[in-house]
Amino acid sequence: WNYRRSILQSRFKDMDAGQKTEMIKQELKFLAYEVKENPKSYTLWFHRQWLLLQSLDIVPQDKYAFVRKDVDLCLKMLSLDERNFHCWNYRQWLLQLMDGPDPDSEIAFTLKMINKNFSNFSAWNFRAKSLAKKYATYSFEQKLSSIK
Repeated sequence: WNYRRSILQSRFKDMDAGQKTEMIKQELKFLAYEVKENPKSYTLWFHRQWLLLQSLDIVPQDKYAFVRKDVDLCLKMLSLDERNFHCWNYRQWLLQLMDGPDPDSEIAFTLKMINKNFSNFSAWNFRAKSLAKKYATYSFEQKLSSIK
């Protein structure tokens, strides 16, 4: 994947924004196929991250277009393997790019995933993080009253 990134970087130098956007779109499409074949490849997920970071600089009018599509991709990938922590981590990274996940929606999402598979440690992990984030600013009394 590092070779692909090097090739893309050299090709991007001679492209305008529209051509770069099209190249990123094609690369993400190719990677969507690859991630289905090898969903637990660190380097593949990191290559997707790099591409999305490139797209943020190129498509200012809708800079999160590719990011939103990848959130949808994560939902599809998690429906195939709800315990894929690579995908969970990538999904969390995507949501952080868009100013962070809403804790309430994340709590609901993780509960849905836990209900599908109670031993989904990735869902439990992200649920704990979402709960901690939600209640971080609560006083001790507020935390107690919320669990009563």
